[in-house]
Amino acid sequence: MAEPPKPSRSKRNVHWAFRSIKAGTVPQVRNKRWPRNSVDRYVLAKMEAAGLVPNPLAARRALIRRVTYNLIGLPPTPKRGRGFCFRPGT
Repeated sequence: MAEPPKPSRSKRNVHWAFRSIKAGTVPQVRNKRWPRNSVDRYVLAKMEAAGLVPNPLAARRALIRRVTYNLIGLPPTPKRGRGFCFRPGT
């Protein structure tokens, strides 16, 4: 069986994996308060382009329930729930 032809050097230079890394420009967004970092700005720019808005932050009780259901398939114990929801300094 014949070997497949190898791509020419010019084709290899076109592939994204062989290009030099260049700093991109972070998109501008209307909602300046929501993004916490530049990745959030990319996400928010796509959402704004689609006419969507981010959901409000979830309460701590909802977060601990989501995490424990996702990780172990059970609700949090009352002690763990109280410890997460009423942790001082948060």
